[in-house]
Amino acid sequence: MNTKLLLEIFKIPSMSHHEEVMANFIKDKLDEYGILYKQDSSGNIYNTTHDNKPLLCSHIDTVQDEHDTLLTDFIKIRNNYISGYGVIGGDDKCGIYIILETLKDRKDINFLFCVQEEIGGAGSADWILGRRLDNILYGLVLDRTGNSDIICTRNDYGVKEFEVFLHEIGKGFGYSPASGMFSDADRLNELISCANLSVGYYSAHSKQEFVSLIDLENAYKFVNTIISHVGEKFEKPTISKAKWQSYRNGVWYEDDDIYPISSSNYWKRAAKEERANDILDSGYGMTMTDIECACCGVQTKTHYFASIQDFLCQSCIQVLKNEIEEAEEEINMSEAEEACWNL
Repeated sequence: MNTKLLLEIFKIPSMSHHEEVMANFIKDKLDEYGILYKQDSSGNIYNTTHDNKPLLCSHIDTVQDEHDTLLTDFIKIRNNYISGYGVIGGDDKCGIYIILETLKDRKDINFLFCVQEEIGGAGSADWILGRRLDNILYGLVLDRTGNSDIICTRNDYGVKEFEVFLHEIGKGFGYSPASGMFSDADRLNELISCANLSVGYYSAHSKQEFVSLIDLENAYKFVNTIISHVGEKFEKPTISKAKWQSYRNGVWYEDDDIYPISSSNYWKRAAKEERANDILDSGYGMTMTDIECACCGVQTKTHYFASIQDFLCQSCIQVLKNEIEEAEEEINMSEAEEACWNL
């Protein structure tokens, strides 16, 4: 594993709308590798000129806040894990790493580095407009938590034949078909069959985020094995009628055939109309069994909280509860000390 490249990537702050430093780093690496690229007016970096080759995609923005970006120097590799303080940006710096490391040896692979995925896929939405990818075999989006998911047909990202190929190869790497939430694959599937693959990050969007180097390396090997053995062209999928759910001003809204405009709204996609109705009928304080936890990304029994407009699993609820209790104790102690001084 190229730990030098990996740490270089992780130490670069790249909040949405502030991806310039990361974009420049990627372009410098592409120049170093002798790889041609273009950058559009939105900031997306890409090359789709290689006929009968796949496309690799990741996004270059993170949900890091200003506090997180001040702590990037503390991101370290310890015992085969990358961790630090605050959001470290494994979502989706793991994807960036896999693509750059792949391009070093496979200079004829198509690629797309998207901006602003974390605010609703604005970058990829701009990029696909008026574009055709008839020369490209398929797409691999490298932006999924964990170490085992192939998100394809269940999200209408790709056709069944493509998923079968990925699953057969994926068995040797511990991967199998799954479903998931929004990614840039929700844009690319309008042009080509694609899949979103797990790349080894965990507890995304949380202060406890970390990356398993073993899982990241496994994902890198899986991707390169796919490239080596899957040379077929797959048709773009037929996208079934889907619903996007938004929680705005205390009300669940249902909007047909549109994409989320901001991840801060936590819009929820339902793969089937019945699923959408389930969400709408549940109302406040709902408990669901098949929605990802917004904190750790695990798809398990979750509970909806109106205050944060998202779902949390029981484990993360307990962590949050403990943090709140600790904060309350600090506040109470501070108030007590202040009262003593005022006596």
